[in-house]
Amino acid sequence: MAGSLTDYCEAQLLNHLFGGIPYNFPSVLYFGYMVGVPGETGPGAEPNFGSYQRVAVDNNTINFPITTTQTKSNATEIQFAEATANHGLVQAVGVWDSPVAGNLLCYFPLANPINISASDAMKIPPASLTIAFQAGGFSNYVKNAFLNALFGGAPFNLIPILYVGYSTTAPTDAVAGTEPSVGGYARAQIANSAQMFPASSTGVKTNALAVQFPEATASQGTATHIQFFDSLSGGNYLGRYPLAPVQAISQYTIPVIGANGINITLD
Repeated sequence: MAGSLTDYCEAQLLNHLFGGIPYNFPSVLYFGYMVGVPGETGPGAEPNFGSYQRVAVDNNTINFPITTTQTKSNATEIQFAEATANHGLVQAVGVWDSPVAGNLLCYFPLANPINISASDAMKIPPASLTIAFQAGGFSNYVKNAFLNALFGGAPFNLIPILYVGYSTTAPTDAVAGTEPSVGGYARAQIANSAQMFPASSTGVKTNALAVQFPEATASQGTATHIQFFDSLSGGNYLGRYPLAPVQAISQYTIPVIGANGINITLD
């Protein structure tokens, strides 16, 4: 079953990476199933009778091994209690941060819904739940870090300073684009704060302040993408955002990204 993150979870991840607002990744995850259809904005209905309860799973690398492939799966079986009454047609499996109520983090729609009757006990076999980031924008480094923290509890520390650059070739998830090597080019340094990137609750992150680069002392080519790093040079490549339109950086140009000029999403 392929999973999707909810808007709530996406917002926590974005606020952690852009804004420096820490997300305390759950130490225990709670798996449940839904007889109503969930979506990014919230869960479907869970059974409220027949001994139904969510299953607690320790959020560690035994249950969710470290990934380097941008895809995460459960390594152990998840066993629900036997139903003492008919629970109905199960539409999806969900993951919450609490044994009751709480926040739905992600959900896994069933391609073929399952009817849970009295005396049935649903099982989720190892490697049957899979979640990955489908959209481009974030680097493989960040995708793996998000997945390993959310499912596995691997630390993903806040980045206090972000370094913004631009590239003259198209970056990919795996590799950053080529940055200019002439004309006094340097990455712009910005404090990773809520003032720069206000808290999001919708899964979209926007810069509230402008980002200004040094004046070009020679032609640097045509900038096609904005890129993010955790170091002034080298470091970890975090992701990119396409410029539309692209911008020719000629001598004496002072490149600027205006406030609200970047919209970052996990969708």
